[in-house]
Amino acid sequence: MRVGIRGIGRAAFAALGIHLIAACGPGASASEVANLRAEVEKLKQKLRAQDGERPPPGQEAIFLKAREALFDKRIAGERQDDAATKESQRLLQLALTAADKETGAGPNKNQGTLDIKCYGTLCRAQTTHASVKAYEAFLRAAFSGIPGEKDAPDRPRLYPGWYSVTEANTTGGKVAAVFYVGQVNKAKATPLRTTVPQ
Repeated sequence: MRVGIRGIGRAAFAALGIHLIAACGPGASASEVANLRAEVEKLKQKLRAQDGERPPPGQEAIFLKAREALFDKRIAGERQDDAATKESQRLLQLALTAADKETGAGPNKNQGTLDIKCYGTLCRAQTTHASVKAYEAFLRAAFSGIPGEKDAPDRPRLYPGWYSVTEANTTGGKVAAVFYVGQVNKAKATPLRTTVPQ
């Protein structure tokens, strides 16, 4: 049985690197090589187990509901910030427009809706999207940036603050999401282009 190192992550390989060089040198015995192969196999199994780790069914939903309750509790004691709401609405609406363009919605055919309210430290937003593809395009445009096509440069994310999606449900192909974002005026980010690129 031949065990390669292709499936081992870089960190695991680095940890074994010295042993590999020492054990596989010209004077390495068959038992040293066998021990090394067994160690590599154990590391592979450990990495596979980590990759496959998922919370038990329902646990992720419990975690997200707890996070949503924590955010809601935080904003319950804060005053609504109309200026922050207006700016966050503007930026996230640009992301919805970019998502519509990416998914081929065409002019004046908005596929998504946005409702957002900002408070002293963060904002709570709800969106709807015509499809999972439109929802994913919105997330990319708002929070990750969009890779440029062919020779065009990448487009930076439109929203400079952090975000945390606490709910995303699909019904009849449409997606409804609830998420929280850091206020734009409190985000420590470099200024970003705030218009939808053509």
